[in-house]
Amino acid sequence: MRRFLILPVVMVLLGGLACGVSLGSEEPLLTLSATTAPQSSPTDTPQLYDISGMYAVQGTNQQGQSYQGTAEIERTKANNYMITWTIGSQHQSGGGVFDGTTFDVDWAMGATKGKVTYTLHPDGSMSGTWTQFGVDGVGTERLTRKVN
Repeated sequence: MRRFLILPVVMVLLGGLACGVSLGSEEPLLTLSATTAPQSSPTDTPQLYDISGMYAVQGTNQQGQSYQGTAEIERTKANNYMITWTIGSQHQSGGGVFDGTTFDVDWAMGATKGKVTYTLHPDGSMSGTWTQFGVDGVGTERLTRKVN
């Protein structure tokens, strides 16, 4: 008569992989099974920080001259935004994408066009550099959120 060592199955869960060993037969029996996390839907993803609001603008143009004004940022859909700057009597507008830390915008004022890239800071302000198509140099700009 044969004697068997009977041990309970030992289960270990490691990163979604369940592993069990049973020594109840001549050969140890190893079983593996994989588990997966439930699939998430787009509505389960966390929302990005909303940069909508009014901002004070301080900047320098390509010639190093400083300027100031205001900017209004409006969310149009998910991470898409419209921005309107008012610098003196001039109004510029643009649209762009915010990815959680970077806000990339294409802007225009009549036939004048360019790009600006802002970086979001922990205090909610943004700073960046901008270009104007056909003009040498880079301008700088800082947006500071206005408290309502």
